[in-house]
Amino acid sequence: MTYNLYHFLTVEISTRRKSYQTFFQNEYGDLSIPERGADGVPRVRLHVVKELPRPSTTDIVRRLRVKRLFTLTYLIRDLDTDTVDIFFREHWFDTWYLKAISVFAQTQILEPVIYAKLLERGIILLHAAGVSDGTNGFIFTACGGTGKTTLSLNLARGGLQLLGDDLLLVDYRSQTVYPYPRPLHLFSYNIDALHDARIDLRLRSIIRCKDIIRSILEGITGEDFLISTRVPIKRVYPHVRLSKPVPYRKVVLLRSEGANRIVRLDTQDRIASVAGDIIGSFDLNGSLYTNLLEGNEAYIRDTRQRERQAVTEMLRGVGEVSYVNTKSIDMQRIDACLSSLLT
Repeated sequence: MTYNLYHFLTVEISTRRKSYQTFFQNEYGDLSIPERGADGVPRVRLHVVKELPRPSTTDIVRRLRVKRLFTLTYLIRDLDTDTVDIFFREHWFDTWYLKAISVFAQTQILEPVIYAKLLERGIILLHAAGVSDGTNGFIFTACGGTGKTTLSLNLARGGLQLLGDDLLLVDYRSQTVYPYPRPLHLFSYNIDALHDARIDLRLRSIIRCKDIIRSILEGITGEDFLISTRVPIKRVYPHVRLSKPVPYRKVVLLRSEGANRIVRLDTQDRIASVAGDIIGSFDLNGSLYTNLLEGNEAYIRDTRQRERQAVTEMLRGVGEVSYVNTKSIDMQRIDACLSSLLT
């Protein structure tokens, strides 16, 4: 299975297991655009295999204990080239609960590699939600659990077009934000805040049951768990319209505490400070450094420089940014919400 991310990068999934194929098709099927030739476009290839290949001296091989529950092994080959191969070993647990394993392979291995390879091309895989009015894009960057999904979907139900609720692609050279629509990750804390969403009793029951499972696992292991229910956007909001790529006009930093404020980006120090706050809300870079690059100080240093440069250049495309406490937003009053966030 091949997914072309706006000709910036191609993702290939190779697996004999139908369950993995279904999972990744649901995750990336709506992202992919038709191929127009792969010359010069980096490729990241994920192979789900029974046994890892024999490693070479330059391969990255990891054996990672996950939440004190199971151990996963994987190998990354040719990370510093335009064709990266990731070999992920199947685990017996995926027969019982595939998503626990496939989500790890996606969010902790595959997407951190995608993040790094896109940065090499000047593209940010931004941890953010976004909407557009069809002409201009509005980016909401934030740490997880701050309200990106709730805010972006409530704005979309109010008439704006959805760019994505968790990740966006930003090309700072053309000052363009690209949609990154994927299944929604629903939690009990946000299902009641999604006004007019079609979340039926069965879906609510699944989400509540996962809360119980999470509590049990946290009690047994002493670890924090974040177990979402992944649902296609159209199932919850059938009338939401998806945006095309658009120039970004405004960047908002969502927070769960503190006063609302506007920061004018008129000095290098202010730009650097805001860039640091945005980078601090990322999670793919942390997984990249911890799960893949531990000990590879040169690659880590180069990647940090690229992300700092990319976010700094993105901010140069806007005159100011807003820091907004999501608790101050009345999600039911869409007009007031639009006025306070987007003007």
